Amino acid sequence: MRIWLFTLGLSSSLVYGQDDGLAGIDWSSQYHQQQFSQGDHQSLKIALQPWLMWRDWQLYAELAYEYHHYTSSDIINRNGRLVRLLPRLNKTKIVYSELDSEGMGDIAVGLSYRLIHHEQVNSLWSLDYKHDNGDFAIGLGTGSQDLSLQSVWQYQQQAWRWQAHIGYSTIHSTQAASLNTEASMYFWGVGLQHPLAEYSTIGLFYNDQSAPYRNAPDPSYWRLQLNTQVHEQLQLLIAHSQYQTETPDLPSSEQKIALSWVW
Repeated sequence: MRIWLFTLGLSSSLVYGQDDGLAGIDWSSQYHQQQFSQGDHQSLKIALQPWLMWRDWQLYAELAYEYHHYTSSDIINRNGRLVRLLPRLNKTKIVYSELDSEGMGDIAVGLSYRLIHHEQVNSLWSLDYKHDNGDFAIGLGTGSQDLSLQSVWQYQQQAWRWQAHIGYSTIHSTQAASLNTEASMYFWGVGLQHPLAEYSTIGLFYNDQSAPYRNAPDPSYWRLQLNTQVHEQLQLLIAHSQYQTETPDLPSSEQKIALSWVW
């Protein structure tokens, strides 16, 4: 199965600061287009992302309203609302030739702590929780409650930036038809970035994780990524991901284009 992903996003933020604290509300709009071997999927997401920062602590959340249009009879795996890939315990089987759905997606909240902030070394620890309020039956949610602990490290060596992360997730399925109600897994990844020009960087990343349940497909993948600051407030991201395993549950490759505007 091959999946093509196109993302166009616009975002801005409202910020309020006082003493050592800083609070803000970001909003973003994204359009996704995916093409599967037996269908396609288009979606539009408008997200509100409030956050509160105090010294090295940050509390954040995401509330999203989504619209989805499916034309498929294939099995599509819904992934968690986190940066990495989270295989679901429940597979979403789209049995309709066409399906439209809209409504609130899963709500996510998190707390992060900046352990080390140095010119060469940075370390960030985070605890994230994703709720299951989105309607799983029509593709608005993942049908599970996820709790994840993650540690991210960065090291700057002249023009090169090395990055590594490791974490642990527990997944609780809330679907009555699910054979597996509980699962857990470790995940990790490494990456390397280098500037191409004054306002552009290129990076290569590798991500993998342990199997969250028996006979789960290998979700490891490589990602080549280009970041460009088009304007003072306008940024462009282009990425290509190549997955290591050919399976109907996962894409074989993925492309992403994201455009963001921050006030």
